[in-house]
Amino acid sequence: MPTSIIPKLILLCQFLLVLSACSEEPILRIGSNQWPGYEPVYLARDLHAFDRDEINLVELPSTTDVMQFLRNGNLDGGMLTLDEAISLIVDSVPLRVVLVEDRFLPEDKP
Repeated sequence: MPTSIIPKLILLCQFLLVLSACSEEPILRIGSNQWPGYEPVYLARDLHAFDRDEINLVELPSTTDVMQFLRNGNLDGGMLTLDEAISLIVDSVPLRVVLVEDRFLPEDKP
């Protein structure tokens, strides 16, 4: 496994643990759409980095669906861009942003 993925997996596991502490239900439902940037979370699940009995990853076809599920209370959390999260907060959806990630590759730096 490339060493660059290990810090991401650790960060994602910490993110999921923080989210699991926010729920009173035995299973925390976290939604995402199909985007390659979210795949490390699914890899962490497949590597048993967190308990599937405590966290259920819900893969939905689009971000619009993730946002609608959050509005309807069908999810406990979601993997969203910051602008999508702010849009939901403006619409009075009770959300808290627990992790904002931004990564520049060495060739991206000015």
